[in-house]
Amino acid sequence: MIIKEFERCDFRPMFEYFEEEKAKKKALSSAEKKELKKQKDEMEAKYVTCTLDGRKEKVGNFRVEPPGLFRGRGEHPKKGALKVGPLFAHSLLTCFADLP
Repeated sequence: MIIKEFERCDFRPMFEYFEEEKAKKKALSSAEKKELKKQKDEMEAKYVTCTLDGRKEKVGNFRVEPPGLFRGRGEHPKKGALKVGPLFAHSLLTCFADLP
């Protein structure tokens, strides 16, 4: 399905949902925010560093963007184009069970 007229799309429910989520996050106390950040950091800790030639190195970026509409900044020529998701061939992950 190709969307040709965005005026006919109703994004209000999505907008309202994200505004509610933003308000909930903003209403949290600083202690709750710190606890959420601590949990997130603990969950991501094993992905932040790698062992390279026996040395511990920080990984630059371990997140992958999901597919969706390309937004760009300003008047970008690809604005509104479909951004495809990562394919298996786009990444290489080497894991060994016997390594720490």
